Amino acid sequence: MNLREQLDELRYRLLRDTSNIIAGYKKDFLYSDEQLLRYIREAEYKFARETHILQDSVTPALTQVALKTDVSTYELNCSVFEVVSARYDTCITDLVRSGHYEIYRPATGDDTFDLFTVSNQAQETGAPRAFSTDEGSVGKDFDRAVILKVYPTPSATENGKKVYLRVCRLPMRSYGVDKMESSACEFPLDYQLDVLSWAAFRALEGLDADKGAPIPAEKHRLNFDAAVADAKKKLHRQMHVPMRIGYGGAGFSWR
Repeated sequence: MNLREQLDELRYRLLRDTSNIIAGYKKDFLYSDEQLLRYIREAEYKFARETHILQDSVTPALTQVALKTDVSTYELNCSVFEVVSARYDTCITDLVRSGHYEIYRPATGDDTFDLFTVSNQAQETGAPRAFSTDEGSVGKDFDRAVILKVYPTPSATENGKKVYLRVCRLPMRSYGVDKMESSACEFPLDYQLDVLSWAAFRALEGLDADKGAPIPAEKHRLNFDAAVADAKKKLHRQMHVPMRIGYGGAGFSWR
């Protein structure tokens, strides 16, 4: 569905925002197009965040980070809200996911290296072996952002090489009035109508307080929550990996 079709569905079926003005007069609506498009944008962003349904590994602007000499932190595209995994350059295995505390807490020994005992007394440089996303959540323009940190800090040898990401992201479509015909919904067809329930809830929650809405706003919120739960269940089935348990070794292992 394009944005025009979603807007019409929201206005005429869910909100019943129609008027019976004398024929020939300009149509009158309770909600402007701009208002409803804001609600649709919020609904799609909320659905994407709660379900993780938009997973991306192929869009270069979102999933490729070019390393720079002596730079360890990188602000990701504003559409990215979670990093699933990261892989360095031509390596076939993923980087280890870590955190600030694990990397920089005081070492317990100098004769071994792992993410739990790495020393913070000297700046180590080289090819990345681990990454974290807990260095901050505010970007350079004071917007919400994911800050990716790699360890160790890249040296001149790694300059220009890339880290390839798998991410969860927000929709990247336009929500402008002038783009409604060309802006297509990115969600699976199963949820392109369901997601509008949150937009209807936003539009009706003020009216519902005075019992003025023909359909209570709360019903639309419950419909949206049900769609979120259904999408999560289907995504879990798609991403399911059987647990493997081994005896006589480390107790158990899983993947």
